[in-house]
Amino acid sequence: MKKTLPPLPPLSVQALHDVEVIDQAVQDALEGCINAVRNLVNPEKASRILRTCLVESLNVQIDYYSSLPNYHPIWLAHTTKRRVDSMIDLFPVFTSGEPFRGELLRTAVDHLKERGVRSANGPVKSSRGDSARGYLCSFFRSTPTHPQLPKFQ
Repeated sequence: MKKTLPPLPPLSVQALHDVEVIDQAVQDALEGCINAVRNLVNPEKASRILRTCLVESLNVQIDYYSSLPNYHPIWLAHTTKRRVDSMIDLFPVFTSGEPFRGELLRTAVDHLKERGVRSANGPVKSSRGDSARGYLCSFFRSTPTHPQLPKFQ
């Protein structure tokens, strides 16, 4: 009989809020990478936006899930795939984010390696220090309901 893991639990309200703010910032910033006829004219800028915000969004979710008593390391794979899919879906209408999928997956894998992963019994090991979320999450939390975006250039 095959052992099944419990499904990925819902995020806390705070973690959900943080992810939604990051997603909205990505969506708004990606608008600045296309022209009037919806062509992607600044792929380097789009890549910086996506990679930076993917890492921050993963950090929010990993921090939350790894704090749960029933944490399962396999959740990292599910979370990573869903986050990459979500980032691709944030591109403006008629503009495809698919060319960035491979780069985002590599970014996620590299980030997870750098960050370290928690085993089912142990703490999170990080080469960057405890619970470092970085500039964007600090920025988003300190901003009122409609954040001004950092300048992605």
